[in-house]
Amino acid sequence: MAKHNRILLLFLFSLLVTGQSFTQSIDVADSASHLISSQKYEDAIRLLTSSLSSESQSIPLLQLLGDAYRLEQNYDKAFETYQEIIRLKDCDTCSLLYAQAGRVALAGKRYDDAIEYFTHTVKNGDTLTAKYLTQAYLERGDYSYEHEDYDDARDDYLHVVVTQQDTLLYTKLLICYANIDEEDSLMELCRQLVDKFPNFVIPAVYLSQKNYEKGMYYFNDKRYKQAIDYFLQTLRYTPTHGSACYYSGASYHRTRNLELAIPYLEQAQERFPNKNLVREELYEVYQTLGCYEEMFRFVSHNSMIESWKDKDWLALSKLYYQFHESELWELSYRQAAYSGCGDCEDVLEEKNIPLVQSRDESTGIIQFFHSLYPTMEPRVADTTSLVNPLELLRVDKPPHPITQISPEYPPIAKHLHIGGTVWVKCLVTQEGTVAEALIMGSDVELFNTVALNAALQWKFSPAMADQQPIAVWVAIPFRFKAK
Repeated sequence: MAKHNRILLLFLFSLLVTGQSFTQSIDVADSASHLISSQKYEDAIRLLTSSLSSESQSIPLLQLLGDAYRLEQNYDKAFETYQEIIRLKDCDTCSLLYAQAGRVALAGKRYDDAIEYFTHTVKNGDTLTAKYLTQAYLERGDYSYEHEDYDDARDDYLHVVVTQQDTLLYTKLLICYANIDEEDSLMELCRQLVDKFPNFVIPAVYLSQKNYEKGMYYFNDKRYKQAIDYFLQTLRYTPTHGSACYYSGASYHRTRNLELAIPYLEQAQERFPNKNLVREELYEVYQTLGCYEEMFRFVSHNSMIESWKDKDWLALSKLYYQFHESELWELSYRQAAYSGCGDCEDVLEEKNIPLVQSRDESTGIIQFFHSLYPTMEPRVADTTSLVNPLELLRVDKPPHPITQISPEYPPIAKHLHIGGTVWVKCLVTQEGTVAEALIMGSDVELFNTVALNAALQWKFSPAMADQQPIAVWVAIPFRFKAK
């Protein structure tokens, strides 16, 4: 009400200057102010519009009319009215009028007009209006973003991040860069965000993937030194990246940096889904270095023994020789000769030790070592209520998936073209349902939750042993391919 009283005083002054009818104009202003105060905006607009059409334009009446339109939420009409006031006053430094017009334009989603008027007030020193200017850029950016106009959205968001910094805003800016193919700008922004927001996962995941892709390119091209640089960058941004651990170790192995290969390969044993591949790589490194005690650990994995070549059996025989196990040395040395070690045959003949004569005899030796070093699978879950699920059971018929649910692709990963693989270990019950799902390995943790949710919905025909359904563990790889 106080504001409208001030308008009335201005109005009286204008009447003195222009010589208009006091009675009629005061009655209009007073009636309009009362109607506005009573929230009867339509009646106030009708009264003011009628009065303004029958006499020359009055700034106080226009101010009342603009207020009525604004309060009625007719923002287009309110903006046009305030715009007319600015034209009539011809006041380039009237910051309050420009700010008022800008706020109405913003409320009416006239973002270009809002930015124009707020910019005018900020340039004239009205720092309080700066927050409205930022909000106008943000809302216009969001509008462009929702309509996939990523160029314009990027430009507006860049204005906003100067004063307003949060991860949601930066996520949208990252998506803009990704969709307009500005990879250099995207990479640079990601590097800045990793330092600025250490717990902000998305830029770290993106940098991790891009470095891993380049690392694999150089690895496959046998340029292992360059590959190492990129794999180490991958691990900087995603320390749990199992594939980067393995290929870092494998690259060091191929460049003869065996001591450096070991820690990465040992980490990969916990993080890389293909355990046998890691074990074989690490076994070769230990064998080359002559780390016999470490090699003993690998003998416990049956899946490796059956695929051993002559060099593997020869390495095992050296272990037993080192530890003065003469009978085991002889048995493993005979198997090395049978697997193709010509020098081993000569040594056995010199010592009058018989060679392995048949496939059956060789199979018997392998079975002996199976019994000597039973397979050791890590305990990964408490499942005592189920039938022996923690052992590698010999089954007559493995479980077969009958319902396969694909995981939802996280929108942010899709926008940034992030891909990867998540290996999920599932406990399939006697009924064929998934009782538990655990992450075995993951290239991108961003996919872990959706992969687990999908795995828990799978249905199987149960594994069979001795014509009875049994519970077993199965591994499901969920591959997310970036397009």
